[in-house]
Amino acid sequence: PRGDHRWGTRPAIAFGVLLVVISLTTNAVLYIAPKPAERRVAETVFVQKQWEEASKEIGLYIQERTSPDETIFNFGREPQLYFYADRRPAAQFFYDWAYQYDETTFEQTVEVLRLQRPAYIIDSVQPPLFPPGPRPEALTQLLEADYEYVGSLYFVDLYRVKKDSEWPSELQPLVP
Repeated sequence: PRGDHRWGTRPAIAFGVLLVVISLTTNAVLYIAPKPAERRVAETVFVQKQWEEASKEIGLYIQERTSPDETIFNFGREPQLYFYADRRPAAQFFYDWAYQYDETTFEQTVEVLRLQRPAYIIDSVQPPLFPPGPRPEALTQLLEADYEYVGSLYFVDLYRVKKDSEWPSELQPLVP
């Protein structure tokens, strides 16, 4: 009986040692070469951190060029831009998921944008987050009529409202 017990513990010990060696080897990579290992092992975390920093810079850009009472509109999935810019969204639907589930929400949003005239429209439906493709026609028409292209900053295209663009005639009575 005593001999059977010894033979049963040797495989358990060997298995335990193997697990410790594997664990130490895997973790050693993070300590020996932390930056390359961080990029490889946690690539999404690394990219997310870069994305966060870019979002902060975009928000700061908008904040420096707008007043606190002005609104902005982000077309895409980057609602953190409102936070970093410290500006309110110009429309109720400021995250593009709503547009995919109910097409009327996008039409409503474009109409609100025509009325609200946000200081900036930020198009974040850009690569690498989204594949290249056409922008919705209603948004393109609004941008062409009332906004000027400022440029591309990281993962967004920026449009600033034209100061000299004419308000649609039905809006004239609403202007003080």
